[in-house]
Amino acid sequence: MSRPLPLDAHTPKRIQRRRTAGWRMPGNTVYVGRPTRWGNPFPGSYFGPAEAVRLYREWLAGTDHLGYPDAGQRRQRALDGLSNLSGRDLACWCPTGQPCHADVLLALANPTAAPAADQRKDRHLMTTAPTPRQRLIDGLRDLAAFLEQHPEVPVNGYASIDYCVDGDDDTTGLENVAAVAELAGVAVTDVGGRPVCADTTHFYARRRFGPVAYEATYIKRREMDDYDALMSYRGTVRAATTERSEVSSR
Repeated sequence: MSRPLPLDAHTPKRIQRRRTAGWRMPGNTVYVGRPTRWGNPFPGSYFGPAEAVRLYREWLAGTDHLGYPDAGQRRQRALDGLSNLSGRDLACWCPTGQPCHADVLLALANPTAAPAADQRKDRHLMTTAPTPRQRLIDGLRDLAAFLEQHPEVPVNGYASIDYCVDGDDDTTGLENVAAVAELAGVAVTDVGGRPVCADTTHFYARRRFGPVAYEATYIKRREMDDYDALMSYRGTVRAATTERSEVSSR
């Protein structure tokens, strides 16, 4: 594997990947399109290039535009992989001059100054650092007070704080979720709350406070790779407009 060049010797840039005969990926370049961990789950063919990039930037910052299970863990994998992009050119299929999610990754992977440890934790959103942790606690208290003061505001019958456990491999990931379970005073279970077994792919450390839960989750790499491959097609297959109109009018 080639090593990234020092930042002072090379300014990382975006490269358009091509299917032209004889074209080869340049050295010191990483492909960041689908189905890699950095692929944009918001297809430009559906949302438009600029909107797809905006959604991707906000998603990496923590806004859940996807609304499907494990979106947080997928985002965390992309963020945790930024160090692999530092100092490298990034390749995608988007034409040069057109907005591309690779530009977002270039900015995140190559900041003008190395972020401090707490800033890196803030960027990754899941942390034990005092400042963001206290902001979360204060926000939960403010939300509880608001709901008590406004009983007319509808709510779900349950809520959860989710923490996506990561690891360089399954062994490390399972050790990490076990460590969180020990801190929470619970056992690691499968998605249904049953003891884990050889076939378990989703591992949970879940502590309940009535209808409110704290959940730490680890999903095996193979399962996540299969899921990422499947979701790389999200938005590319849509029902015909006439069919939608017929359904909505029924």
